[in-house]
Amino acid sequence: MWRSSRPSDLQLTVVTAATVSRLDAVEAQCGSWPGPLVAAVYLGLQVAGQQQRPGGSSVEEVVGEVDQMLAR
Repeated sequence: MWRSSRPSDLQLTVVTAATVSRLDAVEAQCGSWPGPLVAAVYLGLQVAGQQQRPGGSSVEEVVGEVDQMLAR
């Protein structure tokens, strides 16, 4: 990674989107970006009228995974 030692007047926010399987990449981004970061996590829903993602995890379980990542 290349960084300038000069301070910047620009205020940048990283905006990204990922699936639950890529939460590790979002976490790595959070660790390497010193500024604000906004991430949208895509959940594939509506399997036979029930809210769940592929693999059978419920929305609540996915929210728990995201909460754990944010706590780290």
